[in-house]
Amino acid sequence: MTLKIMNCFGDVIDVDIGKLDDVLRISVLVLSGDEILKVLKRDGSQIEEDSDRHERSLNFYDGEYTIYDPSLGVNKIEEWNKREDSNEWVM
Repeated sequence: MTLKIMNCFGDVIDVDIGKLDDVLRISVLVLSGDEILKVLKRDGSQIEEDSDRHERSLNFYDGEYTIYDPSLGVNKIEEWNKREDSNEWVM
């Protein structure tokens, strides 16, 4: 499965997370408009992908949220993948 993360400029980066069946939780941290995707897999491994192009000089915390966690009944992946701005989902 491929998810799309965005930076503060609206540039989209594709991130391959493998099979969704192998994933326990997917969360997104937003710093200065740049999304950081955090994926926790069933085998304990993690994927962390930052959309920053090494231009972020300060880390302003915009928010963090979970888009997938079957233990909590959360699956917002399809809806989240349709957003048009990195700050659209900040809670």
